[in-house]
Amino acid sequence: MNHFYIEYRIRGDPKRYLKRLRTELTYRFRIRRGGKQRPPHITLYGPFKTAEYKGVFSRIEKVAKRYKVIPFSIDGFEQRQGFSGKVIVGRINASPQLVNLRRELAEELNQIVKSEDCQPWDTKGDAWFHTTILQNIDQRKYEDIWHYLNRKKKPFYTQHLV
Repeated sequence: MNHFYIEYRIRGDPKRYLKRLRTELTYRFRIRRGGKQRPPHITLYGPFKTAEYKGVFSRIEKVAKRYKVIPFSIDGFEQRQGFSGKVIVGRINASPQLVNLRRELAEELNQIVKSEDCQPWDTKGDAWFHTTILQNIDQRKYEDIWHYLNRKKKPFYTQHLV
């Protein structure tokens, strides 16, 4: 089985802002990070596994050909309860094109990926558009971080997935 993860990597000023913010929060609130940090990104599908290696690429290409430029914006912060603690993210305002791209990608890939080999949000269509800043935060630190973030100027950036 091959393992896959389809994402859009944020670039330019928003990327630098999000990386600096993650580093600032990690040091300021003494958060231990295990392993290498992923670059700021938006998950489009996955993670998942399938034996259909060539099918994955052909289906991505089939969907991607329908789009030229896909706008979205990063607008402030959000938080949710994750699997192992709180998650703090940059809120993504997804354009209709981004919502459709993600939905069509899931529809195509779900034809070759077994439901037990992908994520629930890839089969149910309830994607949360975001870019993770910190995850697995315990409740005490989360409250301090969230209070700190709410005193900062909210980020607002526009980008285009091309």
